[in-house]
Amino acid sequence: MMTKERTRAVNALTALLRTSTLGLDVRNALTGAQILEVSKWRTRREALALSVARTEAIPLAQRVLTLDVQLMENERQLGELVQASEAAPCSMKKALELLVRRNI
Repeated sequence: MMTKERTRAVNALTALLRTSTLGLDVRNALTGAQILEVSKWRTRREALALSVARTEAIPLAQRVLTLDVQLMENERQLGELVQASEAAPCSMKKALELLVRRNI
């Protein structure tokens, strides 16, 4: 659920930044650094269309960052649950076999 929400927020932010001249090069996919930069923007006096776009972009970027933290925490907790389960040795063995097959 959170992954889908994050994707929606990134897509909305990308579309907004590509259709507004807010000073970012977003011809390619947004980077984490760009999302962080947008999250720190402040409103300013500028043309109304740019002001509205900036006002919309800031909370979108902040939401993406919040979801990133929540997803990392969920993944950490899931790892702990897997390790605590009775199936952990089996799961670890399969994971190692997979890594070996992929030459990682």
